[in-house]
Amino acid sequence: MLNGWIISDTKPGEGYFSIEDLSALQKLPFKLDFINMADIDLEVADDQLTLIHVQGEYRPLPDFALCMFEQEVCYFHFALLRQLEMLGVFSLHKAKNIARSLDKFHSYQKLLRAWIPVAKTIMVNANSRLDWIVERIGFPMVLKVPDGSKGEGVCLVRNRPELQNIQDLYCKNIGRNLLAQEFIATSKGRDARITMCDGEVVFGVLRDNSAGEDFRSNISVGGNGVWWEPDDEAVRIAKAVVKVMDMKLCGVDLLFGENGYIVGEINSMPGCLHVLHQGKSNLQRLLEAIYRAVVKYTGHDR
Repeated sequence: MLNGWIISDTKPGEGYFSIEDLSALQKLPFKLDFINMADIDLEVADDQLTLIHVQGEYRPLPDFALCMFEQEVCYFHFALLRQLEMLGVFSLHKAKNIARSLDKFHSYQKLLRAWIPVAKTIMVNANSRLDWIVERIGFPMVLKVPDGSKGEGVCLVRNRPELQNIQDLYCKNIGRNLLAQEFIATSKGRDARITMCDGEVVFGVLRDNSAGEDFRSNISVGGNGVWWEPDDEAVRIAKAVVKVMDMKLCGVDLLFGENGYIVGEINSMPGCLHVLHQGKSNLQRLLEAIYRAVVKYTGHDR
């Protein structure tokens, strides 16, 4: 039987996986243990290439690891991913892929070069000419940090004084770069997420917050997630995105533009896991897809 670990940066029952979810893991056709990232010690030593230190003791390496990070990805997250790679533990997540997806501007550069539709985006720094930005994007515009997630660090800017104030505060005083992006009014409070595993669609979710005042669709800011069946064009774009970004497991967020879908973001940690459809949860669909990928790439199911 395959032995896997879910590695999370949250405590059991506090993140993607509820206590009920963790109990259900015992019924899977493979062994899957929940490991808190805080319990793992990283060590580079030539006499410890088949073990890993967890909760004060050495444990045999799992056959595969499913890393489900929910906090801001930091140095330790990347070090852990590279440690798993160094030890030969199979994971659908690679450090370089997550780093690439977290850099939104770089992602947009790669997608546009592949003729995948993205929103017009401008890098904002302390020296940026605001009149030119307004001319190119107009108001209202979306302003976001280039490495945020879950809708954090995203705001709607409605006039030049607001834009000037944010540039002064974040770019000139703090030294941060920001992204100014055209506001897709036809997608206000709504978007679709397609979760992909090994190049195939696992499930689609429509996130809707259009009834509220917030322009963001994220469930973390009040949006609702319901089952959504992607059409052929949505599937085509999602498959093109994961190919360009070289992602084995991710969520592709699509905005509803006037003339078709526009890629909003690539999320390396798929959420929306508790949406039910035809008696099955998205979490179950995800675990089944991961199991198929693990068997495919490890070459066995023992």
